[in-house]
Amino acid sequence: MTSAPGAGSVNINGYRNGAIQIVVPLNWAVTWHWQSSESTAPHSLVLVQEREKLPLQGDRPALENALTRMVTVGLKAGQTDVTTFTADQAGWYWLLCGVPGHALQGEWVGLRVDPEAKTASVKEKREK
Repeated sequence: MTSAPGAGSVNINGYRNGAIQIVVPLNWAVTWHWQSSESTAPHSLVLVQEREKLPLQGDRPALENALTRMVTVGLKAGQTDVTTFTADQAGWYWLLCGVPGHALQGEWVGLRVDPEAKTASVKEKREK
């Protein structure tokens, strides 16, 4: 997670507020190398089931092991984590910061586990 000048809050690889959707094929092993780069607050990453509203904070991951350490406390600037999980349940998810209030401030992107997909991809969502 990084904070870009004028961005208003932290982002995930330059994206926030669901501006992208990551698509992965069903049963793929997903590995992310994650670093908390923002210096004023700790951050984390957790995969949760998409629902009607973003959660106030992260909780148990929707898929086994799809989270960084210290989900609600967050990792301090410079701390890193490597996570590998299997995308073994098709569906729509949010990849979000689990620190209380951070997802509501825009620290989230979409992730879809698609049984029809042959390879991983990233799709930008267009403003309407």
